[in-house]
Amino acid sequence: MKRRAVTLGSVFVVVLTLLAAAFSKPAEAAVPKTEGRTLNIMSNGGYYLENLRKYIIEPFEKKTGAKVLVTEAFSAAMLNRLRAEKASPTVDLISIGEFAAVSGRTEGLFQKIDPSLVPSLKDLGAQFKNADGYGIQSVSGPIVIVYNKNRVKVPPAGWADFWQSQFKGKVVIADIDNFTGVQFLVTAARIAGGGEKNIDPGFGKMKELKPNLSYIYKGEGQEVPHGLAKGDIWISHMMLVKAMELLKENAPVGVVIPKEGAHPQPYTLEIVNGSKNKDLAHTFLDIALGVEAQEGFAKALYVTPSNTKAKIEGELAKVLPKPQNLMSFDWVTIAAERSKWAERWQREIAQ
Repeated sequence: MKRRAVTLGSVFVVVLTLLAAAFSKPAEAAVPKTEGRTLNIMSNGGYYLENLRKYIIEPFEKKTGAKVLVTEAFSAAMLNRLRAEKASPTVDLISIGEFAAVSGRTEGLFQKIDPSLVPSLKDLGAQFKNADGYGIQSVSGPIVIVYNKNRVKVPPAGWADFWQSQFKGKVVIADIDNFTGVQFLVTAARIAGGGEKNIDPGFGKMKELKPNLSYIYKGEGQEVPHGLAKGDIWISHMMLVKAMELLKENAPVGVVIPKEGAHPQPYTLEIVNGSKNKDLAHTFLDIALGVEAQEGFAKALYVTPSNTKAKIEGELAKVLPKPQNLMSFDWVTIAAERSKWAERWQREIAQ
């Protein structure tokens, strides 16, 4: 009896040990260690990256103990790298233009977001969320109308005013190689009764604008602010942050949020498909979409926040478009048609 009792007792101890091990392993796997790890991201540089470090990267590193390694690149270069590394990506997360993100989703370069790992997601406006559960438009840089107040007698109210006769030979707009130019073309189509899926009226409307055009700029149009300040250019379109720089320099310019809505330039955050640091990427997203980061970006870069709880007050509230004052665009159709539009633009508009 004594021997049997010892045997049963030994079995009982072994069973308890196995049960403890079975229940402890999943718990460890569910909460992976973050300290000492590295999150690899890609982002635009300049002021955007400067504020990305201040409002997102530094809080992320403090919270997790992980490090963030940033590779600076434009959207096209980001996609090219992800395509080359698709089988075994070395990048975990990217901040990319929404128009380029569409192509990445189609090619399977990004993974869907797990809402349970991003609590801040519930506070975002619906227009900034991807319907299929992919990347989030974290903030949007508004493109507004800027005009020279000494030259323009009747201030413009909206995009349709670019066609007014008072602007003959004094309008400057972006080429279609710049996404600002793509949005202008789509807006021209809408003014004429078309849109992304019926662009013909847009090209017709752009031909009507030719008498008013001084020139169409390629690239970033670095000379446009100076031309507006001098009065050589009477009216143009640009990022609000650039327009505010002109106002701070006391340039004689007016800034208008078009009645049809400002053109948004969304900064979309996407988690790379196959990332080995999905948990860190979700934490990064949650911080980026939180109130503190959203308010910080809005104040520093004059961008419209996506988080509905972000407070925009004082002078900033007077100039920054609210989410409802941003035009919406069919990014999927634009991504599919842009190359065809570009060829047609060179034939019909650029000449």
